[in-house]
Amino acid sequence: MNTTNTERKKVLSFLRQLKQHNERPWFKANRALYDETADIFQRMAADFIQSLADFDEEIAGIEVKKTTYRIYRDTRFSADKSPYKTHIGSFINGRGQKTPYLGYYLHVEPNASMVACGNYWLPSDTLQAIRNEIVANPKRLLDIVNEPRFKQLFGETIGMDCLKTVPKGFPKDFPHPELIRPRAYCVMLPLTDIEVVSANWLQRATEACQVAKPFMDYFNETVEDYL
Repeated sequence: MNTTNTERKKVLSFLRQLKQHNERPWFKANRALYDETADIFQRMAADFIQSLADFDEEIAGIEVKKTTYRIYRDTRFSADKSPYKTHIGSFINGRGQKTPYLGYYLHVEPNASMVACGNYWLPSDTLQAIRNEIVANPKRLLDIVNEPRFKQLFGETIGMDCLKTVPKGFPKDFPHPELIRPRAYCVMLPLTDIEVVSANWLQRATEACQVAKPFMDYFNETVEDYL
């Protein structure tokens, strides 16, 4: 591994401080500390990419810098004018960050770290195609999400920003409405601060992604057919 538990503790420590002092003068005064934090996280992401590539060849060779998000917030349309994010994230996808295909996400944030598999942004036409496929062939997806290890890691929820009812245009009597109500398809495994700094954080994160790989394949094959 390219990071130590002491270094990963530094990442969490910096983010805690940033949350308390989310202002430009503090950030400018602590720029060197941020640069060190960003370097540690990028090495974490590099380890993660290398580990994912063992079972997903599309991930091999991805440049870490193309996967990590900027620390600066876009405040133009937000009531919250805090200039900086208080987390660091990396979205790992062979097709880039802005894509309807599902990918892997590593998120480090004090008391809110996680690894996720999915995509929180889906164009409406792609989402429509995915829902059509689910209604036409729900068994394959049900077999995936009901697999014991999958349920143990991710629970019952397979999406985010869910509608309260069946989407317009879909049969009201569809027997599995929970499969078509999400606006985003994603499963997440929380990581405690202790897990983030532990020696086996990478193994735990990678195992979760490998278990979720059939879930991602189901949706990515649909996206591939649609596009």
